[in-house]
Amino acid sequence: MRIQHIKIERWRHFDGVEFTLPDDAPIVCMVGGNGTGKSQILELIAACAQRIGLSPGTESPRGDPFSEGATFEVAFFIALNTVPNLDSEGTFPEKLRQDHSTWDRTLVISSDPAQGVRLSAGGVVPERSGNFANHAVGTIQQSASVHYLSLDADRAYPKIQIATHQLGEVFDRDWGDSTNKQSSYRITRNLYDEWFKFLIGRENQENNRHIQSIRVARDAGEIEPRFVDQFESYKDAVRKVLPHLLFIGIDPQTRNIKFDSTGIPLTFDQLSGGEREIAFLVGQIERFGLKKGLLLVDEPELHLNYDLLRAWIGFLKDSVQEGQIWLATHSLEVVEVTGQDATIILQRDDQSRRVIGAAPLSQQPVVATLSRAIGSPAFSISNLAFVLIEGEEEIGERERFRLLCEIPLHVRFLEAGSCSEVVRRIEGLKDLALASGQTIRIGGVIDQDWRPKQEQEELSKQGLFVLGVHEVENFFIHPPTLRDFLSVNGGDPDTVDMILIAAADRRAGTWIFDAARTNRKFRKFPEPSKDVRELVHRLAWADFADLEGRSEEIARLHGGLDEQETAALKSHIAVRGKIYGRKREDGDVWRICEGKEVFRSVLSELGIADEDAGERAVTAVWKRRPDLLPEELLALRSYVRDL
Repeated sequence: MRIQHIKIERWRHFDGVEFTLPDDAPIVCMVGGNGTGKSQILELIAACAQRIGLSPGTESPRGDPFSEGATFEVAFFIALNTVPNLDSEGTFPEKLRQDHSTWDRTLVISSDPAQGVRLSAGGVVPERSGNFANHAVGTIQQSASVHYLSLDADRAYPKIQIATHQLGEVFDRDWGDSTNKQSSYRITRNLYDEWFKFLIGRENQENNRHIQSIRVARDAGEIEPRFVDQFESYKDAVRKVLPHLLFIGIDPQTRNIKFDSTGIPLTFDQLSGGEREIAFLVGQIERFGLKKGLLLVDEPELHLNYDLLRAWIGFLKDSVQEGQIWLATHSLEVVEVTGQDATIILQRDDQSRRVIGAAPLSQQPVVATLSRAIGSPAFSISNLAFVLIEGEEEIGERERFRLLCEIPLHVRFLEAGSCSEVVRRIEGLKDLALASGQTIRIGGVIDQDWRPKQEQEELSKQGLFVLGVHEVENFFIHPPTLRDFLSVNGGDPDTVDMILIAAADRRAGTWIFDAARTNRKFRKFPEPSKDVRELVHRLAWADFADLEGRSEEIARLHGGLDEQETAALKSHIAVRGKIYGRKREDGDVWRICEGKEVFRSVLSELGIADEDAGERAVTAVWKRRPDLLPEELLALRSYVRDL
């Protein structure tokens, strides 16, 4: 069951919108800015699905498109073996059987104020096309199989408790295909409540049948029947998306849905937001068996992080056979999995605010390029701000910034590599946005590293924000915050400065050498030798007691330098050594040290298990004691908010 074509001459704020879909597209993605009507396209499909017999009703808060004086048509393709009775000409009255061989298996439903609602069958001669289509619709309506499911964006998962007085209804209800079809069009909050009843009732009924079969077999002296887990396919489907999560079943006393997460038993309400979303959505796919039907999902990205969203959409794509999934989204991850040919952009006229066109993303290369460059669809960026940061996506830098900044919903952090890459990409994105007619709010955050004041000022003039600390991890070794953490958790707060200085001192050789080499005059020097790298890595602060002698040793071991260059490097190493010593004495070592390495090395001394736990511990202190927030972090938050 797939949709081939949609044409809207006039309906609500749509005006002359038409698009045809690839025959082999299992997933169709509707995208566009806020208010362009992505969800309304799904509503139109839902209304048409009811009219051709796929569902017994619709539940829409905005009314029925067929009663709104609209002009539109939607073409459905019904593959073989989708509704078996449609595959045989004997299903049709004798006067229509001759048309079965010419029918192209499409049903077209249209509506306009002059002629009302019309049904036609593709390939059938006009004089019998309507009758043939009406008979096909009647056959679909009589089918007990579910061919349609819609999941709206009003998805929330409050704790549900099935009351004792409801159990009679739950245990007695027939949870087979016929009752499923009566439920598949319901709004999501009703589906959520009914899903609990479905699991409890089905588990009870099937288990009772199995026990009864065992008793009969024992009485007859026969082999006891093997247990067949009716929810095994659901269990396996959940694990395809969430490998760590095992569906266990229903607790008969509490009537809770139970899972196991890496050995920890959890009820449904104890799962994370993303886990609940996946467990519920997969549950609906499994319950209604939509491999050959239409599934509509509004905002599939709800509650899901990027990786989980990709896994979920990938699962959907792999689970479709002859069916089709329609997604209304703002997420680039959904678009990437769907593909550009099956991603339809709704285009709105800036003056009239009406939607006047729809076309595949593949036909708009500039918009597609901008989308890939910013990691978010260019068709929905008007309300967003993008902050490019140094680092690579694999190391989780954007999550770290999100945690530190408590960012507003409209802000997206994007890793861009080095400082020069951040600058280059910002300029490129501005050019792309101009070419695509999009407005874009974009900024960049640069690590302070060892940059001199002049270079920091130059970057600031370009609209970039230079951190007030060496790198973002330095915020997690803020001494007053760590002292509070130890005080609350039974440690000795007076040890914090000593712990930090000792950790920084162990890396003093690397810090001093790298600080010297980042000076602009040394950037064209050849790469340092392996010997000098190994030396400075071994040197702690105690090894710089003879600063001049140690500086000369490092400079001469650098390799590839003439006498004048060696002397210049030696002098600068000595200067950086003095700066390190001064910062160390001033209590500023937390700001200027290599935050990533120092943070990692002090965790065990602070009684913290790992980096993730350390980051959570520090930010928890700030939630409780916002007065301890470093002024350098407050400045970063202000920059992000003002974009």
